[in-house]
Amino acid sequence: MFLIFPRILSLRPYFHRKFLHRERASEVGNTTSSQFDVVVAFLSLLVEATAVSMFGLAKNPVQLVMLFALQVLGSGNIPALQSIAVASVDHTESGLVLSGLQIVVSIAEVESTIGMGAILSATIVRMPWVMFVV
Repeated sequence: MFLIFPRILSLRPYFHRKFLHRERASEVGNTTSSQFDVVVAFLSLLVEATAVSMFGLAKNPVQLVMLFALQVLGSGNIPALQSIAVASVDHTESGLVLSGLQIVVSIAEVESTIGMGAILSATIVRMPWVMFVV
């Protein structure tokens, strides 16, 4: 994570902001970060989805720990999506957008806990020694 994200951040000036509201784009002009945030969000979601989908395929504890480490690299999606959402609305509505996003993130955290618990339970049934490795 410390090796990959700084290199991605160095590419930030090459991306230009694109707004969802066309009338606002003419007021602000082309500033950096929205397209960069879209790329970061996409890559983070792709890495996290890949890691989570491969948990069931792990044959030994080392592979499982490596998949957990790969999942951590997908942690950039929530800040990037929040930045995209705030950039696409007026400044007066940014607080409302952030609070709505936080509600969705809270619901997702509860549901993901249930899903990850099910995955962990299935993994422990298949490989009982895993709970002592991690």
